[in-house]
Amino acid sequence: MKTLSSVTHLGGLLHRIVYQIKVDNIGGAQGTYDLSDIPEFDNDIQILNANYVTNAVGNPGNPSAFSLSGSGP
Repeated sequence: MKTLSSVTHLGGLLHRIVYQIKVDNIGGAQGTYDLSDIPEFDNDIQILNANYVTNAVGNPGNPSAFSLSGSGP
């Protein structure tokens, strides 16, 4: 489930967008998985940076924010 948490105007044309992606293992199988989220904004939006926080054990975003690198998506 993906939920928009907040939109904060930072001045000028800059905004900070925060959303939450919730993933539950309801099947009970042990193991690891990949998760991809591709932002599909209009062509007048440019992502300047991104980071995430997670409560998944052993994940680099746990316990603090982890900055994502690359040109995306």
